[in-house]
Amino acid sequence: MSFCQWLRWLLVGWGVLSGLTLLAAWPPTQPVGPYSLSYDPENGSKPIDKPIAGYVGPEGDGVAPYNLGNGTILNTDQFVNPAFLGWATSVVNYAPARPDLIQSEWMDPTVTLGPPSADVFGVVSLGDLSTTDLAAGTAPGSITLKFATDISDGTGPDFAVFGNAFDLNGVNSVFAKLAYVEVSSDGVNFVRFPSVDTNAKPTGTSWPYMTSDPTKIYNLFGKTSNSYGLSWGVPFDLAQLATSPQVVAGTLDLQHVRYVRLVAVVGNGSNKDAYNHTIFDPWLTSGSPGPEVQAIGVLHAPASFIVWANGITNVNLRTPSSNPANDGVPNLMAYALGATAGKATPPSLRPLLSRDSNGRPSLTFPAPTATDVTLDVETATSLNANAVWTPIAQSVAGAAWAALNDSKGHAQAVVTLNVAGHTVTVAVPLAPTPGTAVFIRLRATELSVL
Repeated sequence: MSFCQWLRWLLVGWGVLSGLTLLAAWPPTQPVGPYSLSYDPENGSKPIDKPIAGYVGPEGDGVAPYNLGNGTILNTDQFVNPAFLGWATSVVNYAPARPDLIQSEWMDPTVTLGPPSADVFGVVSLGDLSTTDLAAGTAPGSITLKFATDISDGTGPDFAVFGNAFDLNGVNSVFAKLAYVEVSSDGVNFVRFPSVDTNAKPTGTSWPYMTSDPTKIYNLFGKTSNSYGLSWGVPFDLAQLATSPQVVAGTLDLQHVRYVRLVAVVGNGSNKDAYNHTIFDPWLTSGSPGPEVQAIGVLHAPASFIVWANGITNVNLRTPSSNPANDGVPNLMAYALGATAGKATPPSLRPLLSRDSNGRPSLTFPAPTATDVTLDVETATSLNANAVWTPIAQSVAGAAWAALNDSKGHAQAVVTLNVAGHTVTVAVPLAPTPGTAVFIRLRATELSVL
C-alpha cells in the first residue's frame, strides 16, 4: 500500500475529517477592539460587545427606576427590557472568598434572582484575596446560578450579566471589579469564556479605587454601569465557545446551557486573561470586596413552555393550568398544540374526535414538537368522578408517538402519522361493542427541569 493509499484509508476509515474539529484553535483568535464602553451612549459606534439595557421605556434605553433614598423614585415609567426571556431562578452555590471579611448585607445571594435594579447596594459580594490568602491557596470567590429557562446559542449575545460598576472621570474610566464567566449544561462541566483585559498595571502596591478603560476589557463580568439610575449588562455570546474542547466532546450543549458561574478575578496581577495579559482591577477591596453580582438575564432560549408563557401579558395567567383566552384550553395544552400564547386555540389545532373506517374512536391533533412536554392519549369508560383513565399512546419530549402495551403485551392503540398534514391520529385497537362507551382525551404534562 502506497503512502497516499494509506492516508486515504486513514481519512475515510477512521473519520478523521470529523475529528479535525478537535484541532480547531482554542481559545479563538483574540477579537479586535476597542471594546464597548460601560454603557451605550448611542454615539454610532458598534463595538462587538455592545452592552444590553436592563430597562427600556420613554426615558430611554438603560435608564432604570431609581430610589433617591428620600422616598422619591425616579423613572417609574421604565420597564424591564422585554428582550430578556428569563432570569436566574436558583442559587446552586455561593462560595465567597474570605466571607469573614464581607459585611453581612452583601452576602445574600438571592438578590441575583430575577431582573436587575439600578440599586448600587442590591448586590452580593464574591470577596477578595490578599497576598497572604493567595499564598495559602485560598480559592477565589464564586457563585453558580441555575435557570429554569435554558440559554441557547442564537444570533448575537445569548445572555447578559449585571453588577454595579459605575463611571468615574468620564466614559473611559469605570470602577469595575471583574469576574470570569463560565457556563455548563449539566452543572459539572464548565467552560470559561475567553476574556481580554489590556489595562496597564496601576502604580503603587495596592489600588482599591483604581478605574479601568472598559474599551480594553472583553468577556469579563463587571464593566457595565448598573447603578445610580443606569442599567446595563455585559453580553456573552455562546457561539464563541463553539471550538472549545468541551463543546467538541459533547459535554457542553450550546443549545441547552442551564448554569452560569462567575469566578472572581483577583486584581493584584495574579490572574490572566485568555491571551496571557495580566489582569488588574481594584485591589485590595473591603466592605463588599471583589466582584458584586446582581442579575443574569437570558436573551436566547430553546422553545419551552416558560418562554412561550412570557408572551402572555398578565403575569398571573402564565401557569400551565391558566386559560387567559377563556377558550377551555389551558396554557400547557395550547403550547403543546402550537397555539399562540394568550390567544384562543384555533379549531385547526384542536384535537378532533372521530371514528376511522373500522369504527374505532380516534383522536387527531398536531404532531408534537415541544421538547419539554409529555403527551398522553388516554381512554376511559365513563366520565364520572371515579373514572379511571388509561394511557394508550404517548410522546415524550417531542419524540415519535408510540402505542403503549397492556399487561399482556398487546398494543392498546393504533398510531397513524400524517406526514403531509403534520398530524397524528391515535385510535383504540378495536371498535367498541354496541351499548358500551369509550371516552378518549389528550393530556399534557410538563417535564420538570433537572
